[in-house]
Amino acid sequence: MIVLSEFGLALNRISIFSVTSAMSLKEIFKWVWGVWALQGTIAVAGDLQSSGFFYDVHYYRYSEPGFMNENSRLPAISIGFRDESALRQPDEQRIFAGTLEASFGPIRYRGSGERNSAFYKFLAELYYPVYKDAYLVYAGLGYRMLFDNLGPGVTTTGAGGYDRLSQYVYIPIGVFSRQDDGSGLKAQLNLLARGRQKSFFTQIAGYGNDPENDQKTGYGLEFSYTTPDGGWEVYARHWGIRNSSQTNVYRSDGTQSGTAIEPENTTTEVGVRFAF
Repeated sequence: MIVLSEFGLALNRISIFSVTSAMSLKEIFKWVWGVWALQGTIAVAGDLQSSGFFYDVHYYRYSEPGFMNENSRLPAISIGFRDESALRQPDEQRIFAGTLEASFGPIRYRGSGERNSAFYKFLAELYYPVYKDAYLVYAGLGYRMLFDNLGPGVTTTGAGGYDRLSQYVYIPIGVFSRQDDGSGLKAQLNLLARGRQKSFFTQIAGYGNDPENDQKTGYGLEFSYTTPDGGWEVYARHWGIRNSSQTNVYRSDGTQSGTAIEPENTTTEVGVRFAF
């Protein structure tokens, strides 16, 4: 969150400080490779090529370029249920496919100082096959909610921390291809229909409202490879969201102190998912 005009209270997402460099691509894949190496020791009972429960471990990064970033300090974890039989099984007669997922991850905030935090995420997607031949094309509806538990409290420089609630409604459009060896390749584009960000400024003394900003422009990408037996898969997700609309910010006495926007930002996840 950026306050365009405010009255001197310290906020963790306002001032422009130097930001610790991002984890390199090499480090990300080294981390994922270590997780993948463990999969041979895990008993697999489900099948990601049809339907069932799953869990995953993944690397998470959120960035507002030039302002702040949040990175995994321990692997984030997810648990969920999905039924993609209508996408992945050529003779399946089911009409719809879908997934439900809940995630938790310890993260480190770096921007106006540093602070340990955590995020909680819920995701739901419903798909409908629109074309089926050598490959399958589908479209649907998605919802993503993420709660960033950064407040209340202060960073290492004394800047105030606050919680943030992020919600996206989007339209997933994707392609699935079953390979000759039985493995699966999936690519998905998520078109943002509406985003809403709520920043809990009232967790910081002196602020009188929790601004809510609408986001109208953004996209997501997701890619995955599933093994022939459906026991595990690797995946990558990315979101890119443009600047939000402006909203008013008020002091605790009710007078307006300025306006605020949610700045352009990106979110990246890279992980390994297992059926159970």
